[in-house]
Amino acid sequence: LHAFGKLRRDDLGTVIDWHPLIDHMIDVAACFASLCSCRSIRRSLERAAKRNLDDCDIARLSVLVFLHDIGKANSGFQAKRWKNEQDIPKAWPKHAGHGLEALKLFYETQAWQPIEPLIEQIGTWGDAGNSLLIASISHHGRPLKDHPGDWNKLIWKQVPGSYDPAIVLRDIGECIANNYPQAFESSSNSLPDSPAFGH
Repeated sequence: LHAFGKLRRDDLGTVIDWHPLIDHMIDVAACFASLCSCRSIRRSLERAAKRNLDDCDIARLSVLVFLHDIGKANSGFQAKRWKNEQDIPKAWPKHAGHGLEALKLFYETQAWQPIEPLIEQIGTWGDAGNSLLIASISHHGRPLKDHPGDWNKLIWKQVPGSYDPAIVLRDIGECIANNYPQAFESSSNSLPDSPAFGH
């Protein structure tokens, strides 16, 4: 099965359309980059950054925006293709979200290894790289904080014969490398780290 980013259901709850996860991530990042070309938005960003933003900055920020829904790659989120949990096939985990689950990917699993080079690269973009990634993942509200507690570790594991989050994560990393090469060029600037900019 391919990863979905958005589902559309009819009045009976049957899936009648879906948008692939990576395509959705591309759409959102492209919208962000386009908004950054608006003078008033760019001016506000630069005021919060306390410096001018160059093309490399925008490419790096676009990568972070692209990653906003990386948590949707987990098997529990993908199990939402079955509206009712009782209909989920036995090998699949129960429904899961995609916010805190994304943080768990990085902090409590080894499942992130397919995108390890990407995450390491983001770490070289300055002290704000990781916090801006968390801000992007937190796009539904307050900044997410990882916390200990019970969660289903199976959500980041392969569903035998059906779905593998590692393949989706690898495809995400390849898509980013192909679409945002400028983000990985050397730059004398670190990403802005002011709280206002993160907000």
